[in-house]
Amino acid sequence: MFIYYFAHIPQPFPQLAGHFEDHPDLWLPWCVSKACNEDESIGTDGGLGACSTTVAVGPVGHGEGSAAVSIRVESGVPGIPFTHLEADLEIADLGPSRTQLTLRGSYRGPLRSTAPAYGLRHRWAEALAKAIVEQVSDHLTAPADVAQGTSRR
Repeated sequence: MFIYYFAHIPQPFPQLAGHFEDHPDLWLPWCVSKACNEDESIGTDGGLGACSTTVAVGPVGHGEGSAAVSIRVESGVPGIPFTHLEADLEIADLGPSRTQLTLRGSYRGPLRSTAPAYGLRHRWAEALAKAIVEQVSDHLTAPADVAQGTSRR
């Protein structure tokens, strides 16, 4: 199933691009894990690491006024709305003081599932996509001394 979520960040693209490109393999898995744990619909106990996922991060690609990284998330945890998510996470310049952060990709639900009906599972997947975008946005806009997941250089 296709999944898409975006948010606008009221900061200039050049200011965010450096943080986005600074070793996403170190901070992005942390953001995904935190999103899984904080998404109420998933029903975890909220502790970091409670949502067992494997996150693979590809290299950062560049375009004019944009940067993107591919991610692959694998999870076998009951209650997670997918077993496999493959998506691109992109930031793009929207003007002198606005950047768009977008998660766009597809996911597969469990093959043998006691999971809820398709519509409810898709809403859960959308809620998780929103939580991932919000965690990445928080990471990109956090002051360097309180950056989440890893220190910034």
